[in-house]
Amino acid sequence: MSLFIFSLLYSGLAALCMAMEKHYKAVWGNKPEANKRKAIQFLGWFLLGLSFWLSYNNWENGIGSAAWFGLLTIAAFSFILLLTYRPKIALYLAPILSIITGAATAL
Repeated sequence: MSLFIFSLLYSGLAALCMAMEKHYKAVWGNKPEANKRKAIQFLGWFLLGLSFWLSYNNWENGIGSAAWFGLLTIAAFSFILLLTYRPKIALYLAPILSIITGAATAL
């Protein structure tokens, strides 16, 4: 379950990053439309909220929030490191991680 929460955090951070004009332009080469930016930003916050809810329900009060912040730190560090050197790989890795860990969690 913690890998699935990690992948949701990574995907949420990737979406929030792509909602920023600078990073969107670095990956896609053009500026995002305003409604697309809002949708991507909503998706990012939704994924972060969903990951917190899953973490809270999986580990209860104190442990769930502490585990969520720890996983958020690891996801942010790995995403920023990839975004610096390989921005397209950092973006493409987000849905792949979510699909693989979601399928593994469901089994």
